[in-house]
Amino acid sequence: MEEIFVCSSRNCQMIMQKLLRAEWITWTPGRGRGNRSLLSFRQNREELLLQTAKSHVEKGQLKEAIQFVDTYTATDWERAQFHEWLGKQFGYQPLFIHNQRVDTVRLFFPYPFFCLDPAQIQYSFQKHIVNQLFDRLVRFDKEKQLPEPSLAHYWEANSEGDVWRFYLRKGILFHHGKEMNAHDVCYTLFRLKQLSTQLPGLSSYEAIRKVVNTGEYSLEIELHQANHGFIHYLASERASIIPKGICEEMGERFSLQPLGTGPFRVERNDCDLLVLHAHDTYFQGRAHLDQIELWVVADEELTRKSVSEDAYNIHLGAKTEQETSWKSITRQAVGCKMLFWNRKKNGWGCNERFRQALFSAVDQKAFLEQLGNENMLPADRLIGGAVEAPREAASKEEVNSLLQASGYKGEAIRLYTYSFQRNEQEAEWLAKQWEQFGIRVEITVFAPHEFGSTEFFEQADLFLYYQAADENKELFLLEMYASPGSILRRYFSQELNRKIDDDVPGIVQEAAASRRLARLERLEQQIKQNWTVQFLYHRHECASYHPSLQGVTLNALGWVSFKDIWFQDKAANSV
Repeated sequence: MEEIFVCSSRNCQMIMQKLLRAEWITWTPGRGRGNRSLLSFRQNREELLLQTAKSHVEKGQLKEAIQFVDTYTATDWERAQFHEWLGKQFGYQPLFIHNQRVDTVRLFFPYPFFCLDPAQIQYSFQKHIVNQLFDRLVRFDKEKQLPEPSLAHYWEANSEGDVWRFYLRKGILFHHGKEMNAHDVCYTLFRLKQLSTQLPGLSSYEAIRKVVNTGEYSLEIELHQANHGFIHYLASERASIIPKGICEEMGERFSLQPLGTGPFRVERNDCDLLVLHAHDTYFQGRAHLDQIELWVVADEELTRKSVSEDAYNIHLGAKTEQETSWKSITRQAVGCKMLFWNRKKNGWGCNERFRQALFSAVDQKAFLEQLGNENMLPADRLIGGAVEAPREAASKEEVNSLLQASGYKGEAIRLYTYSFQRNEQEAEWLAKQWEQFGIRVEITVFAPHEFGSTEFFEQADLFLYYQAADENKELFLLEMYASPGSILRRYFSQELNRKIDDDVPGIVQEAAASRRLARLERLEQQIKQNWTVQFLYHRHECASYHPSLQGVTLNALGWVSFKDIWFQDKAANSV
């Protein structure tokens, strides 16, 4: 037995005792010299494999369960048994914890939620979770395109637009039970002002000169200069209100388990699992579900295998062939896949003729025909409806003429993107398209959390990027074009950034929202004419779900809003 277990006699005896206590084996020692001992297995091998894998899952250790199954299963049938069982553990699950029913929805997600601090979020999935955990002073009505009351029930600005006063609702509680008041709002906004010089995404909050509470439930914000659109920055996820002193109290833990006033609170957040529990005293009404679980699974093929048609499930994307009875919902995401140059690098991005040649060689029509689907629409701007007809590539003669004028001699162009959705496939298609015109492109793919760090991109010439947004069109354009810290502005040339910075004060000083928006759109056209950015497509987002799930809606980030989901029991349908 020592040879089988590859251990000492003493450790072998300990292992045997554990197996006996678990009732996996029986052991009858042979008595006397020459009489062999008898070892009998009491458990079926396949049952033990499944039982052990299930035990890992029940502890929230999905990665360990998958690794165990991949390592020890001998047949496809054994693996299929595990995936069939796993699929039935996801979707809607009425759990019983401490003898109490906990209505739960379990979903797969490819990445861990490594940062949920509103001030530091970068990606759409982070924004979505922040929306479940926090509230802002105001929220944005997508239909009216106007801010509406949220934590603040009323606000006003002076005629110049450089002083804003807010009046807060009473009785709103944070997740740890403390009542929200003006001190918390002042702390939040002052923190954004302090961080605005350190974090690129917060540069807009440098506009704040000072914030003072004028009462327990009122405050005043004074700006350095007039900004009639400043209210939009207060509707941003980054301006989510947090408790006074919480960052100093919690330290780094705040990024993983922050405290807000939103409809859900964080109960667990690690590399395996994010658990959100309903905030019972939420001021806009408690969520119907008790708990949301997001299990981190990077393998899309594994996720597909583990989705059960019979489970009360929900997933992003179109219905599969097996999900014939399921429902689906679709909406156009307010965002865009685009190419943009690194104009900060002293390279081919600084050569206007070459920028024009490379963008002119992109056949948007062929790109969408070969890589697209019914959810992809041709784009010629960052936000807005699809164009009537997609662009076709310029002729070889025209592109070659531009390349000759640029002085290009076949040097490698470095295209950077990140591993999300279909970026790698699209980057490879574009590289082959450019190769037909004699343009050589090398592709580098980063993990999503690395893509926001500028230290990686000093050598990049070109970026392939999808920018998601929310329903607030003015805020979206302000953050992308007016904010010096946006992903685009970080790589614009100094000359272009100076031109934008000269235009921005006049834009935000416009009292009429329609005029501000019109000027932002004109600014976008000027950037396009500079051959710095090329817009490829907008994308319809889709979610599919079991018909017993109700209240399913999609937001502009392409995510399902958790607060209003509920389960309609089959028995109720027969009434």
